[in-house]
Amino acid sequence: MNSPVDKPRNILVVSSEEGGAQILSSMVKAKSNKNYFFCLEGPAVKIFENKIRKMDLVSLDFISSNRRSIDLVLTSTSFISDLERRAIALAAKNKVRSASVLDHWIGYRQRFLSREMWKNIPVTWMNYLPDQVWVTDKSAFEIVQTEKFSMRKVFRTNNQYLDDVALLFEGEVNRRRVPEILPKNDIKILYISEPVTEESRLMHTDPQFRGFSETDIVKAIIQFLVSNFSLTNIKFRIRLSPDEPQDKYDKLISGVSQIEKSKSRSLTEDLLWANTVLGVESPDLVVALAAGKQVFSWQPETAVKRSCLPHSAIRRIGVLDAKFAENLELLVNPLPEPQMSELPSSRFDTATRPNSMRKTNF
Repeated sequence: MNSPVDKPRNILVVSSEEGGAQILSSMVKAKSNKNYFFCLEGPAVKIFENKIRKMDLVSLDFISSNRRSIDLVLTSTSFISDLERRAIALAAKNKVRSASVLDHWIGYRQRFLSREMWKNIPVTWMNYLPDQVWVTDKSAFEIVQTEKFSMRKVFRTNNQYLDDVALLFEGEVNRRRVPEILPKNDIKILYISEPVTEESRLMHTDPQFRGFSETDIVKAIIQFLVSNFSLTNIKFRIRLSPDEPQDKYDKLISGVSQIEKSKSRSLTEDLLWANTVLGVESPDLVVALAAGKQVFSWQPETAVKRSCLPHSAIRRIGVLDAKFAENLELLVNPLPEPQMSELPSSRFDTATRPNSMRKTNF
């Protein structure tokens, strides 16, 4: 069967939120031998501007006015914005082929439906899908199977963004494997904040649906730091999501000099600073894995469900206590190990790619 995106030349890229924008912008940068047009909004604008030197920006009306010349409408997906959903609908109306890249491991059906449909998803929900749904790892492929997507629409592609991150940090990972006598490292924790309350309100109409708020997490972390460290050998940095106000935690962290807000322009800059990353279920935790960091997920005891991230390399913390503090110290300052004669590749997820998955020829 021929893929609807076997040989696309003229591609309209549509994106709004950070996660999908990172993947799409990296794909575009790696495939520069095509003619691209861009319809962007929200956090996606700066992400694309940082990677793509020259962009031909257009509105969604470009689909209707150029339907005979566009080979593919390629989108990310979003909960909050309806930009991608409108692009998919316009592409279908104008008989233009479309494909969407999934960038998370939750709410796959909802990403293609208007918010009014979420509570009672219609039996015709597959009518709202693009011609192809692209997934970037085995877990996402299994989720679309579980959620009863039409598998003739589902294709596997690589996550170029994670590949780029892994390559960038490869030198750092290899340096850490070489035994040297080095000064003791400070514990540098990067916390990936998420608007848990707002996401619960939007998806479930209940701000307390998850059983906790992001403020609960930050309060618990501060208590953990103060109780278990002298605060002379530990540094803690909070990275806010694009959807959160910059002064969100100012009152909570006031007076604790070892806690700071990130001023970095990109996640990569924060990952270069950190040796440990903590969060709930942000996709940025998976990016941190690709960067070779120690990654932890923690939720308060009041949480009503586990983190949706399926990656076994992300360590789930039961309790923020003295034992965990000791483990952090050992992870950041491990005893030297004998140098390995052959180091494994640091490329992300290549060992787990199933041969049975069809792959896009983008």
